[in-house]
Amino acid sequence: MKDLMFGYRVAMEGSGKAITMGYGATPNAKKARSAMDRLDLMKKTKHEIIEKKSKKVNSSKLQTISPWNFMERGEYFNQTPLAVALLRATKVTYNGEETNLWELMDENGKLPEDVSNEIKDSLNQFKAKFDRTVARAHGNYDPESPLSWGNTIGGRLLKTFRTWMPQAYYTRFGVERASAATGTVEKGRWKSWASIYKDGIGERTRMQTFGFISKQLIKKLWGGKTDFDYYYHIDNPSQTITEEDYNNLSVDEKVNFERALSKVDAANMRANLTELYFIGASIISFTLLTALIKDVFGDDDDEMKYGARFLLNIIGRVQTDLFMWISPMEMERLIKNPVPLTSLIVDLSELLNASIDVLTGAKPRKIKYGSYAREDRIYRQLEDVFPALNAVGTFRSLGKSTYKNDDGYWYKIFKGGDSED
Repeated sequence: MKDLMFGYRVAMEGSGKAITMGYGATPNAKKARSAMDRLDLMKKTKHEIIEKKSKKVNSSKLQTISPWNFMERGEYFNQTPLAVALLRATKVTYNGEETNLWELMDENGKLPEDVSNEIKDSLNQFKAKFDRTVARAHGNYDPESPLSWGNTIGGRLLKTFRTWMPQAYYTRFGVERASAATGTVEKGRWKSWASIYKDGIGERTRMQTFGFISKQLIKKLWGGKTDFDYYYHIDNPSQTITEEDYNNLSVDEKVNFERALSKVDAANMRANLTELYFIGASIISFTLLTALIKDVFGDDDDEMKYGARFLLNIIGRVQTDLFMWISPMEMERLIKNPVPLTSLIVDLSELLNASIDVLTGAKPRKIKYGSYAREDRIYRQLEDVFPALNAVGTFRSLGKSTYKNDDGYWYKIFKGGDSED
């Protein structure tokens, strides 16, 4: 965790470097940028969707005004802390002293020329581990190792700006398997819930397991450390020891203890409780901000209301990410209609329903309420089907909103005088 926090500090320093177009670069920021470029670590969305990957590195300062720059800055800020943390966590021996790849690199991201083959192998292993970690966390955007299903037309339609979805599904529902790249076992974290419900934790009953998980959640809420990595005595399950204590036991003593949860299930449960923590925090924050807007802020507190609504929007996006796999509405809100044909089918269906309602007298021809009040019901649905009519409707709505605005230019033109009169 310390290495990751250090990585985030370096990424923040990199933001200052970007704002000043490189002139305000700190040594760590320059090293991180050089390492990301020299080792070809950055995974960019544009390389997969629009622009082919180039071997040029920081070819022009004009890239700061590139339309892709803001997206790339977000990708850099997400990926750089992982790279720095893994570089610091990769221990190597150079000239008889133990160090790590990050400390061994110079400001230009280069290793000394006389490094051993073992260090070069460690660097290759680091890169494989980093690529896999980024793919698991953010999706596989590597053009040199693309997803096979993206080779078809249908696959490309589904994955455009959604390449993260297959990996997001895998991290929740993936089968248990070993990863040669990371040297760990991977398993969908939600599947660990099923494993624990079926087998329990250690020798605990189902109710005892539920109570233990609840206790760990309370610890998580108060910022404490969870206890999923523990061992229990085979003959006396109530006797438990921590992983640190287990590692200090002799070989003969270790045979009397068994791990309560596998390492992958323990890691998954920590992630699952963190997810529950964020769900609870987002719901409470959303409720409090909504109450502030409705009951606390007065009519003159426009700036406070705008700020609160901005935060509500961010919290809503977080909730969409958290609930998308358990709520069809959130899933639809996030991915919309991935195939354009489905949107056309929905619009035609709504046009048919509107026509039937008008012909049978179930609904009046004119819309009575809402933002489309007094408009023709059938023509309103035709606008969604035909792009040309949709453009006309957009300009008409813009004109109406401008005209009705008491402070608007067109209001003064047609009504005459000052809008306050």
